Amino acid sequence: MEARELAESWKIPPRLIEPIAHHHAPKPAGLDPELANLVHIGNACAQNLGFGSGGDPFTPVINAFAAEQLAVEGTQLLEWKEEMTQSIENDVSFLTTVF
Repeated sequence: MEARELAESWKIPPRLIEPIAHHHAPKPAGLDPELANLVHIGNACAQNLGFGSGGDPFTPVINAFAAEQLAVEGTQLLEWKEEMTQSIENDVSFLTTVF
């Protein structure tokens, strides 16, 4: 089942389904391109930091279009790396406690 089909089966609103469906290639997103670009970059960052899996052995690369649209540069991502890692670890710790 594709991400779009799964999101639709869960009755997720269309505004959120589109970024889920386009998280690998955000350029075609039309409802909320900014959100699609954010989800794409977030997905790539998380996987590159070793969190989550796309179900394949590939490490995603941030789409140049998405980075350009959000005015995000590689140096910024490197600066945010520690903060992103800590945030993800905190979330995982919380979820582990809850579940």
